[in-house]
Amino acid sequence: MLGLASLGARERIRTLVAQESAVWIWPGILLTLRRGVEIVPAAKEIIRFWVTRLHGPEALYKDLFSEVSRAAAFLTAGSEAKAQDALDSLGLFDVSRDGAALMKAVAHELAFDLVNLPVCDGPRKWNAQDIAQHPDIETS
Repeated sequence: MLGLASLGARERIRTLVAQESAVWIWPGILLTLRRGVEIVPAAKEIIRFWVTRLHGPEALYKDLFSEVSRAAAFLTAGSEAKAQDALDSLGLFDVSRDGAALMKAVAHELAFDLVNLPVCDGPRKWNAQDIAQHPDIETS
């Protein structure tokens, strides 16, 4: 399993990580794909779905796809550090209360150590407008 809790000298705890030629979200879900020698982002809906599960409705209003695309381009060029900087520019360093509960349940189920991330303490909750913007992802 990747060391998703922190990276190298920066020692910042993250959910979004550029590592091993891919962009991952905790607990190891790929947000990029390899097409030949190029690393490309997953579909917008998939990126939005997974990131908002941990970071809540505020993540809906971030340019997730553009920054994951930039990170993928940097990874294709061989720069993990610049790819991580692109992800960090989103400012998603804390999780929502629901995201924290989800992380706890997943960590318990998979017997992972729980990463210690700050929980957003603000009043921001999912509202009808947020939910309307959030596409459903059908699973088969």
